[in-house]
Amino acid sequence: MEQLSAKPHLENFSIKDVIDSENDSFDERLGKFVTFGLNYLDHRQNLYRRSICSPMANRVKVYDENLEKEVEMVMFGSNNYLGLANNAEVKQAVLDCVARYGVGAGGPPLLNGTTSLHKQAEEKLSKFKKQEDTVIFSSGFIAQLGWMAALLSDKDIVIFDEYSHASFFEGLRMFRCRKVPFRHNDLDDLERKLKTCAKTGQQIWVCIEGVYSMDGDIVDLPKFLELTEKYNCRVALDDAHGTGVLGKEGAGIVEHFGVDPNLIDVHMGTFSKAFGTVGGFIAATRPIAEYIRYMAKPHIFSAALPVSVIQTVLTGIDLMKSESQLIEKLHHNVRYLLNQFAKIGIDTRTDSAIIPIFLPSIAKVRDMSVEFHQRGLFINSVEYPAVPADQQRFRVSVMATHTKEDLDFLVDTIKSVFTKHQLL
Repeated sequence: MEQLSAKPHLENFSIKDVIDSENDSFDERLGKFVTFGLNYLDHRQNLYRRSICSPMANRVKVYDENLEKEVEMVMFGSNNYLGLANNAEVKQAVLDCVARYGVGAGGPPLLNGTTSLHKQAEEKLSKFKKQEDTVIFSSGFIAQLGWMAALLSDKDIVIFDEYSHASFFEGLRMFRCRKVPFRHNDLDDLERKLKTCAKTGQQIWVCIEGVYSMDGDIVDLPKFLELTEKYNCRVALDDAHGTGVLGKEGAGIVEHFGVDPNLIDVHMGTFSKAFGTVGGFIAATRPIAEYIRYMAKPHIFSAALPVSVIQTVLTGIDLMKSESQLIEKLHHNVRYLLNQFAKIGIDTRTDSAIIPIFLPSIAKVRDMSVEFHQRGLFINSVEYPAVPADQQRFRVSVMATHTKEDLDFLVDTIKSVFTKHQLL
């Protein structure tokens, strides 16, 4: 079995990597967490789990525990890329749906949990992704575990981008198959691994993401698919952050590049990003989808998503097609921010709605985060020890609903705080 990188990327890194040891008993692990972890997390400057007291929009109300009151903040920390979580048409459709169907199915999809709306969503998502069928899961994380549990085998070889999401690594833990990472978006390294693995005659699965959520970059999908075709591989694509963002109608990275969707066996997506709600899905050929539907325990033994969520997805797909200006506005906002950042000396780039602002290991990320909060800017920090010190960053999530005033406020605030900390 291939050994994974000893220094995990931040998508697969956690506080557990800092305070845990294989030789520790549970009591010892818990003691370390209480001594280090809880003190760290309970600190008054800890900005995790801030309470949002309003709809998720470009501006939100946040309860400030130090001031003991609600304050307005400009939101640049949400994956609600198209603003659908607070879209008037979506909200009205959901209200009408709940009046007709109620709030929950009370059972799993294979038994009583599939409503006529669920079947409509499966059909519409399949057309959206240009596939024959779609299986809906209760979350994106569960969708990842579901397809892997159903389709992978201990006899397979799984080759994957080293920056893959934590849910993927969790899924890999279920198997004793050969696991081969390749350097992030390095297709030359991928081909070297493919050449070696192809000699075994075993089934090869190659697993990638459309948009990598911490760096905001995308894979060169046409060249990637040339390789997987050449070596006769099965392909799984996690397009969680590409769906609703890339492509003219938001269908994701496949539409963005105009490649043949049938060259990909598993099309994975989530509803918790551009759709503004919760849930996940796998789109595939009819045989693969049905196989997952009846073989994936995370699907079989989870309650069906509420119809309110399903209606959000149905209306969201319609809006992506009928109101293309939402996607256009999102990318306009991204381009504007990249230009403004360049003007103040911040060198960054993105292919999506995620803009990473990288920091040196000496940066006082916690202090800077608190200053952003105090100035009314909600931005996510990724800091040590949750990640290695040399991978610290601020992660800007852009929405179509951000105004020019919001964008300028973000740039001006970052410039001010970075100047104070001598980082420009």
